[in-house]
Amino acid sequence: MEKLIYKKDGTVERVTLTAEEEAARNADIAKVKAEDDERNAAREAVATQKATDSKAGNDKLIALGLTQDQVTAMTGFVPLSIQYQNLIDAGKTAEEATTLTGYTPPEEPPE
Repeated sequence: MEKLIYKKDGTVERVTLTAEEEAARNADIAKVKAEDDERNAAREAVATQKATDSKAGNDKLIALGLTQDQVTAMTGFVPLSIQYQNLIDAGKTAEEATTLTGYTPPEEPPE
């Protein structure tokens, strides 16, 4: 592996990394990747908790007798099944709607 050295006179020199420099570079890359993975996992955990709390709050308000439209108007929460149906109504295929929402509708029993 090589590194570039920029000199004051405007020239650039290519120099081969020593084994120690290459090892340090690889260690730095691994550290940054681990930190990035940790941040992504934390973001995902926060998003999952928010979705779980939103669903639980929605369900409690429905249990108190509010309609889904009322709950959505108050909270902005739209259940995945409704998001899915909105996408179908907008012309998306079932596969596209499932990919976008993560919701798979239950299969209808044969008649």
